[in-house]
Amino acid sequence: MIDNILSNNKIKKILDKDNLKKVLKSDDIRKQMKAVNMTDISTSTFFILELTTTIPNQEITLPHFSGYTHNYIVDYGDNSGSKVVTSYNDANCTHIYAVSGTYQVKIKGTCETFWVSSDDDIRLTITKVESWGDVGIKYMRFYRCENLTNIPNDFIGGLKLMTSFNRAFFKCSSLVSIPSGLFCYCSEVTTFEHAFDSCSSLTSIPSGLFDYCPLVESFFYTFIGLVLLEFIPPGLFDNCSEVTTFYGCFEHAEIITEVPEGLFDYCPLVENFRACFYRCYLLSSIPSNLFDNCLSVTSFKGTFYYCNLQGTATELWERLPEPEGLYCYYHNYELTNYADIPEDWKQEEP
Repeated sequence: MIDNILSNNKIKKILDKDNLKKVLKSDDIRKQMKAVNMTDISTSTFFILELTTTIPNQEITLPHFSGYTHNYIVDYGDNSGSKVVTSYNDANCTHIYAVSGTYQVKIKGTCETFWVSSDDDIRLTITKVESWGDVGIKYMRFYRCENLTNIPNDFIGGLKLMTSFNRAFFKCSSLVSIPSGLFCYCSEVTTFEHAFDSCSSLTSIPSGLFDYCPLVESFFYTFIGLVLLEFIPPGLFDNCSEVTTFYGCFEHAEIITEVPEGLFDYCPLVENFRACFYRCYLLSSIPSNLFDNCLSVTSFKGTFYYCNLQGTATELWERLPEPEGLYCYYHNYELTNYADIPEDWKQEEP
């Protein structure tokens, strides 16, 4: 596909030359995962959650939606015995915890959806995911699970049927880390839109996170609001050659100071970098060739809005046809060629 769209020899050379290296890099992650002690709870075939209730007789409901298979046994972890669930709205999806405390919920069987919404009573009780298990998850979301602190690697392919992580961990503000092997079996995923939006306790993104996700098309707002993010790892998107948008991807990553070399080298189909680094207040250093392999871009609107770039601005406005560039370089007064930047590319957003 790339050869049909672009004639840029540099891109072809890079893709051909480094392909083997990228595969080996990805294989390293799986080898590390296989070396883990297989008695670790995260290797369990059960889908396991830790819930913490705060009041006596607190009711929770396992959240599913219709049209998918739910046929499993659940143990709610309070010595009440196992229950059988055969539909998305089965009565056994609801449980009352007589005593407040921390409980381990285990699901075994087929559970194709686990979809937390803002009004679900289980939302604030979820404190950990201890194992993704092997229950056939196709749609999963922990929307605004503000007390969720930890999620595990996917050691056995429990997430292999996922095609979208849209808002998967949206506003999980207590989540402290992303495991490097979370997406190791997610070869069919096409979007990570808002996946870690406003996960404000995260300080890092692991290297190789998306190495097994070659079909991804959208990183729309994936890491927006990571105000404590310290740096972006090199090669983060090296295996994501189908991406078309990074709209707002790192918006409000307020303390990063640089963008690594070659971050987008393997993403030649990108059309939209709008607000990608919007209000990254301390961002001062970017590679001069950051977008050289991205020849299909139509929008750089607000890409570096209110950053603190130093050196010489890349003359993105000289591209033909000229991409949208409103507000792109606003407030980057230290750029040596700031005076040469077209007014609309450096004006303040209304």
